[in-house]
Amino acid sequence: MSSENSSSNSDQASPFVRPAAPGGFAASADVTATQAASSPANTSPRKGAKNPARRRVVGTVARARLRADLADRDRAILAVLGMHRFLSTHQVQRFCFPASNQLRLDSAAREARRTLLRLKRAGVLQNVTPRRVGGIEAGSGVQIWQLTSAGHRLATETARPSAEPSWRYRAEAPTTRFLVHELAIADAHLASIQAAADMRAALQVQIEQRASRTYTGLGGAALRLTPDLALRLAGEDADGAYEDRWFMEIDCGTESLPTLVRKCEQYEAYYRSGREQADSGTFPLVLWVFHGIRAAARATELRRRILRAGRLTPELFRYAPADSVEQMLTSGGAV
Repeated sequence: MSSENSSSNSDQASPFVRPAAPGGFAASADVTATQAASSPANTSPRKGAKNPARRRVVGTVARARLRADLADRDRAILAVLGMHRFLSTHQVQRFCFPASNQLRLDSAAREARRTLLRLKRAGVLQNVTPRRVGGIEAGSGVQIWQLTSAGHRLATETARPSAEPSWRYRAEAPTTRFLVHELAIADAHLASIQAAADMRAALQVQIEQRASRTYTGLGGAALRLTPDLALRLAGEDADGAYEDRWFMEIDCGTESLPTLVRKCEQYEAYYRSGREQADSGTFPLVLWVFHGIRAAARATELRRRILRAGRLTPELFRYAPADSVEQMLTSGGAV
């Protein structure tokens, strides 16, 4: 995060912070509900595991016809799934069917379900977990969606330049652990959208591979840093124009704290390389977002370890539970 025209108060507090009005955001229950199902050991899709859903083959002619018939909202759904890989019905609704009150929210939910089922029948979407899961939404069917092979190709063909999916399609079922992390990234993206609306700021978001940075380490080694998200918020407040930049790391409680500290060390190395500052003039704040019942305890312990390490710059890092991401962003990182 940076501020091109920071106030005197922000100068006194931290060179990284821009004070702003607070906000509020409730994280999606889909993350907790999916996480409650199981916790496999792998953090990436298990190789060789095929998605049990029946695949429908969509040929070139049929795909061309589909592309011509796609409505703007259909394209938006393909685009956001091309960005995130996996989304719950509720998340698709929030991305593509915004509503301003409860009546419109109910209507948007029905329209989202109808549209998703229509795209599924067309062969461009499929369910990842078409089963009931426990957790907060115990007894309810949490539908998780992904692109089919044909949907992935359509998303690539219809995306604006540089916005096509950055991942290769695989017909493999993801592990629950990987799926939970991807849904949590989508929740952080949604919180960022809400924060930008509250701040009346323009928002740019990069996800995972598109957020990656390369830099030169000790001895001239080529290194790569891959945040879960990279954000840029640009707007104006009482103090003038500002630009806040953030890196986000999503913690679902599945990695050890030493692993989190090592990721902080990667950010420190990238910060000391000066590459980001040379490209954009500032270095973003790094926001750790914690999910799960131990979120507060893990945030406290990570902060303690960063302070104790001595080799890290504590001012670079911020910490927030999943339901406080919007508030952290609208505050500009003020602590």
